[in-house]
Amino acid sequence: MTLAFPDGRRVFLSTLPAGRRERRLALAVVLVSLGVFLTAVPFAKVPLGQSWTFIPIYQSALVINDLITAILLFGQLNFVRSRALAVLACGYLFTAFMAVAHALTFPGLFAPTGLLGAGPQSTAWLYMFWHGGFPFLVIAYALLKSRESRETIGPGGPGVAVLVGVLIVVLVLIRQPLVLGVVGAAVVDLRMRAPDVAGTLHGITGAVAAARANIVSIEHDRAFSGLELGQTRVELVIETNGTGHIAAVEAELTKAGFEQRRA
Repeated sequence: MTLAFPDGRRVFLSTLPAGRRERRLALAVVLVSLGVFLTAVPFAKVPLGQSWTFIPIYQSALVINDLITAILLFGQLNFVRSRALAVLACGYLFTAFMAVAHALTFPGLFAPTGLLGAGPQSTAWLYMFWHGGFPFLVIAYALLKSRESRETIGPGGPGVAVLVGVLIVVLVLIRQPLVLGVVGAAVVDLRMRAPDVAGTLHGITGAVAAARANIVSIEHDRAFSGLELGQTRVELVIETNGTGHIAAVEAELTKAGFEQRRA
């Protein structure tokens, strides 16, 4: 949205200062949001029914809205030449792509454990990066806003800002498995053959527990494993703290008499 003065100057909605009415509206929204949050606190531990269509529908709307906002803000850079506005536009572009990554890594949505090499904690960490990164960029926008009269971008600035924003988002998505592997958890898929007798699974899970690892899933196939009578196939997906911890889990299983291999 733009306004034009008689002398030809243009004023954009994104550059107009907030008036008393807008501040009151913002305060009312904050208070209503706080009231809804406090009302929902007693029901925080109440499980709701699963709806696999919720995440795709909800986050598709987020992606569309954020992309439209980013495109409009980048378009205004052709006239405003504001570094602050460029940062804000990159913020909306960032949150749009992070919403896509969050949906792709969501367990069970597009794949049993998610896409993009996701582990059990990938979706949670992406959510934290997503909702922590955008406020950080908004704060940067506010800090640059006070100096925008002295610091503006050149004629080629809008195109450069778009390119930089896209490159940052792409790099985040490409390096996402490495980042999550450092700050999150390392997941390993172990397969083994074991005696088909009572207590076998107890021994396997006990060895994993002794190594202080978490079992994400366990599959026990005694009917269609193709092994000889008295043998069964067991597949474990285990969450660990890293390479060294994986080796410790494997050593503990071997010590308990269960030879395994990584999938």
